Amino acid sequence: MADSGCIGLYCGVESGSISGLLKKKKDLTVETMRTFFSLTKSVGINVYATFCIGTPNETEEEIDETYAFINEV
Repeated sequence: MADSGCIGLYCGVESGSISGLLKKKKDLTVETMRTFFSLTKSVGINVYATFCIGTPNETEEEIDETYAFINEV
């Protein structure tokens, strides 16, 4: 994608918590997303991610994990 001129992607990540991802029925893992962000950055593609904070039944721990993931990536 980078070779064809792609300079940015928008992704609906939704949560940085494994339990939050399961509740939101995302077919992703936190580790998969870490790899994705790392690889896209290494080839010069910017990633813009969206997250859902405060959804029904989301715990404070899940919110904290999401904020930590946001800061990490």
